[in-house]
Amino acid sequence: MQDSRLRTIFARTRFKVGICLRMIFPPLYSFQRLERYCRAKLAKDATAYLPRMFLANLYKDHLKNEEAKREFTEIRRLGQLTDQDRLNLGEVLYRLKDYQEAIEALTPVIERYRNEKHANWYLGISYFEIGNFGRARVYLERAVARGVQRRDDYWRLGVCYDRLGELQKATDAYVEALKDRSDSEDLKQNLASVYVRIGKSLMERNPEQAKRELRKALELRPGDQDAVQLLSILEGRAAR
Repeated sequence: MQDSRLRTIFARTRFKVGICLRMIFPPLYSFQRLERYCRAKLAKDATAYLPRMFLANLYKDHLKNEEAKREFTEIRRLGQLTDQDRLNLGEVLYRLKDYQEAIEALTPVIERYRNEKHANWYLGISYFEIGNFGRARVYLERAVARGVQRRDDYWRLGVCYDRLGELQKATDAYVEALKDRSDSEDLKQNLASVYVRIGKSLMERNPEQAKRELRKALELRPGDQDAVQLLSILEGRAAR
């Protein structure tokens, strides 16, 4: 038992030393050189974890996503997949637009590490892409709260809130998104649409606030027919 453990430690140490030597001696960090080294190790022992894990991440880092998926899938088949491997596999599957598979890969990670920001982000985007806006909202909120804020995250959150009928939250998210995309006509249309719906919901119980919401819509989209029509109705009532 002790001898087996020592052999394992020695093999891992030898592999790591071999990788380091191939990274520091010319040609520095050669992709082909590192790939060949890992392949040679796997040819001797196809079940060896370290060379396959390093190879999978080598492919991932060089955006060879199909190759990375293949290696991570083999690690999973061998029962060697760690949580970090699951996270990396989820990223690869996201890049390949295999969103349902990405969700399946990342769910065990998020169950153990609820606040892991990257797992939350990839889960949020994957759920968004398959149209599950309720789940997308949960994970995107966590990711944004923990500092993973990419260009379209607030827009996506706005869409989630919009589809879920949370109009004030949708407004706040779209306004935040406009700070980075002030020239986006689609975003302005989305936000104007929310203002119109809020205004419509307030017409009976708070006409003045309804007017303010409708005017906000017209600032974004001058001539918006729904806003013009509803505002005309409110102004007509006030003139009686």
